[in-house]
This record gives sequence, C-alpha cells and structure tokens, in this order.
Amino acid sequence: MQKSIFESVYYGKNVPYERRVNLSPERRELEGRINAEKQYFAEKLSPDDCRRFEELVNLYSQANLDDEVNIFSHGFTVGALLLLEITKKAEELQADEIVRKFTDEFLNEK
Repeated sequence: MQKSIFESVYYGKNVPYERRVNLSPERRELEGRINAEKQYFAEKLSPDDCRRFEELVNLYSQANLDDEVNIFSHGFTVGALLLLEITKKAEELQADEIVRKFTDEFLNEK
C-alpha cells in the first residue's frame, strides 16, 4: 500500500535533503575533470599548500550546501504559499457557487 507524502516523510522514507545523484555522462565528465584538476594541484603543491587547497575546496562545498538549503527553503515556502492561495481561491469559488445556488432557489420559489 502506497503511503501519502506526509507519512513517507514522517517515517523517514522521503528525506528532502537526500536525492538521487545525477549520473549523466556530462556529470561524470565534469566530476572527472574536477578530480583531474585536484590531482594536478596535489602533485604540484607542497603538503601544507595541498592541505590548505583541500580546505578551500571544503569551504566552497560548505558554501554551496548553505545555498542549496536556502534555495530548498525558499522553493518550499513559495510552493506552500501557492497551495494556500489556490485553496483560498477554491473556497471563494465554492462560496460563490453556494450563493448562486441559494439565489437561484430563492428566485425560483417566488
């Protein structure tokens, strides 16, 4: 039996920050180029400079992760606000329909 998205998140089956890794040929090529560049610098730099370079790479990764969290949060908030607006509009349309039916019934009684 398929669970709702809420149940899936609650039971830990759907974790928003976990997602499939893009293994497209383009992504594999990009990863290979990144690794080749890192290897190049690891061979050229002194051990201390190599350590500092790795720290720089880690800082870039941390900054990117912070950006991803902000992007996810913003997108989630916009999606939730859209759903609220859609729900409000649907309620307004339903209320208009109820008033219309009531008015039609009232006018038909006379």
